[in-house]
Amino acid sequence: MRHRLNFCFYFFGFYFFYLFIKSFFGGKWMPILLSMFYFLNPRLLAHGFFNGKDSIAQAFVCCTIFPIFMFNKTKDIKWVLLAGLFTGIGITTRIPLVFIPFLFILMIATEQCLKNKKIKISQNFLKIITYYLISVVASVLIFMPTIWHAPLEALKFNFMTFMNYQIWDGFVLFKGEMIRGKDVPWNYTITWFLITTPIMYVVYLAIGLINAIQIILKNSSRHTIFHGFMLGSIFIGIIAPILFKSTLYDSWRHSFYVFPFLAFHMALGFFYVVKKISKLRITNNKVLVYSI
Repeated sequence: MRHRLNFCFYFFGFYFFYLFIKSFFGGKWMPILLSMFYFLNPRLLAHGFFNGKDSIAQAFVCCTIFPIFMFNKTKDIKWVLLAGLFTGIGITTRIPLVFIPFLFILMIATEQCLKNKKIKISQNFLKIITYYLISVVASVLIFMPTIWHAPLEALKFNFMTFMNYQIWDGFVLFKGEMIRGKDVPWNYTITWFLITTPIMYVVYLAIGLINAIQIILKNSSRHTIFHGFMLGSIFIGIIAPILFKSTLYDSWRHSFYVFPFLAFHMALGFFYVVKKISKLRITNNKVLVYSI
């Protein structure tokens, strides 16, 4: 029963990831294919059946990305409230997800500055941020009753404990050696990600990251600011454990919440490759056969 319930959360996150991909790329069949980068990752799919914390946090990150993108696209305030709800639930599952509100506020502030061509705090900006923060705080308080006695102190304690859990003095496997979880090198998470992720996933991720950076530099898309939000989330998710010198357990499961952002860039890279291939012309009655 526990495994089935855990997978329900995993699939729930996948469904929201599919909705996001469909809204971003459009089309009928392509979004299903692109969503498989998230759903069929071998390591994360396995954890989707038994990991009752990291996998669920990952699912709620997916649920958060979709309304944030929809707000960026439609400016409808209902998406802000939904994003705040899922952000709060995600934070109660994994405290480090507090970076999402900061990045969301930065995204809205950047958009306002670019729109007004100057730094200005507008009423609309304050309205958006107020609705979002109220939704986040309410969600955290409702779904985390253990902090009701002292919310701020409890959140601070949980955050610092998660970032550097010195109480655990166990060992982890890394490059053929057993080392203490509190003494892992800076590249521990990155290395585990690379050796547990299919090679083509990594290739498309690299292409997608380069494509996203090009879009931001060229400012050639209405989704430019959103791309910055997605890239920033990857950067924070990778850099934070290094800066805090976090105590890490087996594999890179503490950073599973970063994978929805990575899966999006894998999809972006695959979509870019498909577009390039589709421009090839068949000449002299010769058929070009390709495999991806």
